Amino acid sequence: MSLVSLNKNTIALIVVSIIAIAFFVCGMLDILDYVIVKALLFLGIASISIIAFVSGINNATKNRSKD
Repeated sequence: MSLVSLNKNTIALIVVSIIAIAFFVCGMLDILDYVIVKALLFLGIASISIIAFVSGINNATKNRSKD
């Protein structure tokens, strides 16, 4: 028995929350100015955007095939 069911929505919320908390913590610690920190955070945002875009395209093609 698990506390949280790990489906696509839950995983997406967890990843977005981690990135948001990372931005907040890095801003509070004044390490957001470092290039490597910026690169890691923006890489996370870019990967989420790509995954969302691909998932949206796959979902649209599945819905069209049902009609």
